[in-house]
Amino acid sequence: MHITARQRELAANMEAGQTIKEAMMNAGYTESTSSHGLANVPNRVVKLLAKKGIRLRELGKIDAQTQEEIVRGRLVYNTLKGSDKGVLSAKALGSDKRVNMFVADQQVGVIVLNAPQALIDNKAALLGETKDDPSK
Repeated sequence: MHITARQRELAANMEAGQTIKEAMMNAGYTESTSSHGLANVPNRVVKLLAKKGIRLRELGKIDAQTQEEIVRGRLVYNTLKGSDKGVLSAKALGSDKRVNMFVADQQVGVIVLNAPQALIDNKAALLGETKDDPSK
């Protein structure tokens, strides 16, 4: 893998905390190329940065709504295709505390204040009691 001086400079600029556009322009890329952000960062630069987690950090800036949509999209795609590729990753992404997609809906401590009159009127029949023997 041959890395050019411009690519090394771009990686150094990004490591220094410059925005992607600033880093690309300071490394000699055109403004139109720089304006497309991470999409136009060469793969070689991404590999250089991967050691320092720069790209992962950028991906981690995803908002909760987009994160939830990605998880749903992956699960729908897998269902349609009949494949389970990426399901564990999608489940982990969907279980993130910001999204919390896979928590069971629960009702705890439900209290009935007034029983319906129809239940009270038919109590004996519902409990299987007879008028002769209330112990049944």
